[in-house]
Amino acid sequence: KSKLEDLPDELLLIICHYLNIIEILNSFSCLTNRLSKTINEFTIKIDLNIIPLKLINRFLNEILPNINLFELLYLLSSSIEQLYIHILYNGPFKSIKSYSLPLKLPKLRYFHLKTTFEDSIKFKQIEKLIIDSFYLIEYLSIETLTRDQDYIDGYKWENLLKKLIYLKNFSFSIRYRFKIDENYHQEISENYLLNSFSTDFWLIQRKWFIQFYS
Repeated sequence: KSKLEDLPDELLLIICHYLNIIEILNSFSCLTNRLSKTINEFTIKIDLNIIPLKLINRFLNEILPNINLFELLYLLSSSIEQLYIHILYNGPFKSIKSYSLPLKLPKLRYFHLKTTFEDSIKFKQIEKLIIDSFYLIEYLSIETLTRDQDYIDGYKWENLLKKLIYLKNFSFSIRYRFKIDENYHQEISENYLLNSFSTDFWLIQRKWFIQFYS
């Protein structure tokens, strides 16, 4: 007796061309690892306006939690205008490193990132993501708790922000925890960091003023 999962990938993709993405995910996801991988690689715009409420509910409650964040962004990439990411994860965020598809969000204008735990995502990771995929944004907001000193380095931020030529508004709230072996150099580090946010870029060009609390 033939089963859906016995069909070759080529035939499954042909079938997918006659369905919208919610119907594809609703029908094929979570059946087998192979099918899940096949449909995740089949990318098409998601239009929730034409999807029955019953399917939308299943998509939101059962299917969506099983989709990798960046695979989902890839599926939605042509329509996203605002993106809020709140990472509730205590550990290194590996999805960015492992994700290989070219992610472009041409309509994205507002991006907000919030992390709750230390070391969830490194500055270099978020820098690469923004430059490669979110380069057209006009509003950028970052909230994080971190031990990555790059987040409180004004020179690092200046280098990133200069590449975002459409950026109108930038805000960030960084709670930084010094590592034990940094305590001895804390005063020197603070002087360096204060100077890094006192360049012409911050004070004259952008007129963005940073407040420090200890």
